[in-house]
Amino acid sequence: MKKIILFVVSAFFAGLLVAKPVSKDYALAVAREFFMQYCGKLDSVATLKDYYVVNYLETPTYYVFNFYPGGFVIVSADNATIPILAYSGQGSHYLTNTCPESRDWLDRYSREIYRISSGHEDNNITSGQWEDILNQRFSKSSMDIGPLISANWSQDDWYNYYCPADPAGPSGHALTGCVATAAGMIMKYHGFPMNGIGSHAYQHYLYGLLSADFGATTYDWSNMGNTANSCSYDAVATLLYHVGVSADMNYSPVASGAYEKQLMYSLVDNFNYDQSTIREVFKADYSDNDWKQLLMNDLDHMLPVFYSGSGSDSHAFVCDGYTLSNNMFHFNWGWGGLDNGYYAIGALNPFGNNFSSDNSAIIGIKPGNPAMVARISQPGREAIVAPGSTVDVEASMVIGNAASMELYINDQLTASNSGQSLSYSWNTTGLNLGSYQFKLKAMNEQDTVYHEVTVIISEWIPESSGFTSPSRGIQYLHAVDSLVLWATAYDGANTSNYIHEFTRTINGGDTWIAGSVTNYSGLVPSMIFGIDAQTAYCPMYRQNGSNPQGIFVTHDGGVNWVQQTTALFTDPSSFPNVIHFFNPNEGWCMGDPVNGHFECYSTTDGGDHWVALPENALPPPLAGEYGVTGFISSVGDHIWFGTSKGRVFRSGDRGKTWQVSSTTLLNKYVDVKFADTLHGICMEDNSGSTGNISESFDGGITWSTVIPIGPHFSTSYAYVPGTPDTWISTGAQLGSAGASFSLDGGHHWQLFDGTDGLQYLSTVWLNSHLGWAGAFYIVNSKSGFYKFRGVLQEPTILPPNNLQISKQEKNIHLSWDPPASLLSLQGYSVFRDSQLIGSLSAGTSYYDDLNLPNANYGYCVSANYSTGNSEQICASIDLDYGIGEFSDILPWVYPNPVYDKLLHLVYNSKLADLKILNILGIVAWESGIDKTIREIPINALIPGIYFLELRSSDGIHTIKFAVR
Repeated sequence: MKKIILFVVSAFFAGLLVAKPVSKDYALAVAREFFMQYCGKLDSVATLKDYYVVNYLETPTYYVFNFYPGGFVIVSADNATIPILAYSGQGSHYLTNTCPESRDWLDRYSREIYRISSGHEDNNITSGQWEDILNQRFSKSSMDIGPLISANWSQDDWYNYYCPADPAGPSGHALTGCVATAAGMIMKYHGFPMNGIGSHAYQHYLYGLLSADFGATTYDWSNMGNTANSCSYDAVATLLYHVGVSADMNYSPVASGAYEKQLMYSLVDNFNYDQSTIREVFKADYSDNDWKQLLMNDLDHMLPVFYSGSGSDSHAFVCDGYTLSNNMFHFNWGWGGLDNGYYAIGALNPFGNNFSSDNSAIIGIKPGNPAMVARISQPGREAIVAPGSTVDVEASMVIGNAASMELYINDQLTASNSGQSLSYSWNTTGLNLGSYQFKLKAMNEQDTVYHEVTVIISEWIPESSGFTSPSRGIQYLHAVDSLVLWATAYDGANTSNYIHEFTRTINGGDTWIAGSVTNYSGLVPSMIFGIDAQTAYCPMYRQNGSNPQGIFVTHDGGVNWVQQTTALFTDPSSFPNVIHFFNPNEGWCMGDPVNGHFECYSTTDGGDHWVALPENALPPPLAGEYGVTGFISSVGDHIWFGTSKGRVFRSGDRGKTWQVSSTTLLNKYVDVKFADTLHGICMEDNSGSTGNISESFDGGITWSTVIPIGPHFSTSYAYVPGTPDTWISTGAQLGSAGASFSLDGGHHWQLFDGTDGLQYLSTVWLNSHLGWAGAFYIVNSKSGFYKFRGVLQEPTILPPNNLQISKQEKNIHLSWDPPASLLSLQGYSVFRDSQLIGSLSAGTSYYDDLNLPNANYGYCVSANYSTGNSEQICASIDLDYGIGEFSDILPWVYPNPVYDKLLHLVYNSKLADLKILNILGIVAWESGIDKTIREIPINALIPGIYFLELRSSDGIHTIKFAVR
């Protein structure tokens, strides 16, 4: 039987070498061999129960094989990927009955396999892995870990018993949330703590005040079973509710969500897990191997890992084991054991993308010291304070007694006290912007414990957005002036929870008042455009239900909203995207294509009457081309909008007639912003984008690629009015969060101090010292917006440095160092006696002025930028060679030092030999048989000092030169 199986396998493999797609029979053979090896079935043939194939865009991407009596193997449908995607020795796997976390993980497999298959990726490495399985060449592992966790907890019935009551949820309650269930199972594994620390409460927009008293609760670990039911739910449900409250859970009957960082803080602050080891890490910061080693290091120390991945929504689960021989990790998805198994992490093809690059984890989760606990109660974690302010620090013992307490700021001892508390006033005057680490050290004869918080001195000051629901993020932000701003929101914890909420300020952000576009359930705002403190327009599209979509207006500060029905948007293909008003009466709006043209309307009476633009007013859309919500820009009578195909439409007559051009970001979603009627940039802005940039200097007719240098983000960006070419970018993605600025049109970016790792959303600016960026609202905190009240320095146009001038006979050589500027250098201008004699590229920092008569010469060089030219640096020299002294026989070279790829030799005699020697006398180059060479290639030479040795009829000459 074994020979027959191997013969069939060999036949399969022979066919596989000429075709990447994997047949069902071949995949089954691979699955059987793998299942028998890793699921304890070596003494028999694995019996197939059933199977199914999953397709992406009609292309098979993977097979799922379920075996008797239990277990499954998921096999790729293309041999240019690793063979095994997931497996388990228990249960079955069906797409019709799978948990959201597992389904999303497999969806990501599917998309990546489709990309590899359609891109015809190299299968040289992966095909060997398939052959190894088929021929039973399995690696032998000296150590496999886990699964560490025996609990198979879930989010629904009984687990959610103490979650907020909601008739739409399982058993009449909201779900616990994946964050709470995953963290709860890890805490159950440790059986820690016996009691929590302190209490916490917050206001939920649906369920009112939610609270938990951790310090007054004894967690009954012995009565927490591996599952919960009607007889054993109380201890488990209590823990999961407390974990949820500690992380400000945004409860819902369909999807409850919370932030990973907030959970990490609550594990330390409320449940006394060890702050010295716990930390949040991001896959994007590690190679595949380093990331896996990071996880294995915790698992080797018997510490389960809190793991999260993003797809259609963010999900959290537990990584609690690995199999070293096949390099796969065990996931407990937190749905009652459903789909638990071993899954692949990292690139599916060594030469392809990494589908798990946006994964993150909390590592180092282990119990702290239960006998001694100290806390900094004020300021709170990641408190943001203004420069020049005073911060009151309060710290005390919570459990146990301290003989002394010390406060360190950035590892410098700042204050101390003998006793159970410590107070200190920290003045920030004169301190640099950025993050400061406050560490409390409490000591007695037996123990020493620590507690840390971060305080950020920033010109970005938090403001309360006015929302009461946790995780409300700012989707779109529009400034009328320095006092009046309007913004729309979305649910950052549950993006499937479609809301129609807004907020408004009339005092520059000192207070924001939130509201809702009432009586229009199922509609979602595309953007918002404010006219003044009372009037704003909001295009809304239908996400579900039957309410009519279109343009909605308020004239009473958002208390009441009415639809302007003459902007129809009634076709099944209609989708309102953007709106703009040139003045209180004249406006224009646009929706997705209907019957082959973009659906556009204009008004001259504030929207009381909207008139459809003629079908030929805009160039026709490409196949599959759409507008994008909020992707619009305007300057005076000019207006632009970006599309899903990397194109930008433009109008110079208030939207009456239009032209279109393609950017360099083909087939990408592009957001467009213009600084004036000629200069603008567009940025790739779809999910997962890294923010690729294209620029135009002719109003959007032509576009060129920008290669940005430095930290730039892709969540939102804006031009800063009144500046030569200053732009802002914001980011909120995992591993790519913060705010940065560019002084040269997006070419070079610099991080705002104190913003790294903080989530910044939609941004708008009025001038170089006043701007806003949206954020997420965190309950019981001043959050939801950041307001910039600093000074963005105008770009410094720096000149070149270190101008050097030298002469050789009748020739003068100039060289200089490039300027150290954040601006994008365009080139240099060289002047002799105030006359322009040379215009050079940015990469050329030398100039040779040849065959000059005797005289005194003055030379100047300026650096040229897109925003203007720098001051000149100047030097002078006397050229005084005698008429009889000059000889064409003497050789010389230029430029010296040499920056380019060629060294030029000036010599009129015929060469017999030509060599370049390094400082040790070793030949680094020689001319060979070419004795007429006058341009010497130096691109293979490393920077340093060299000697050019040449032999001719008049003797041997040696010339020293430098390569930089």
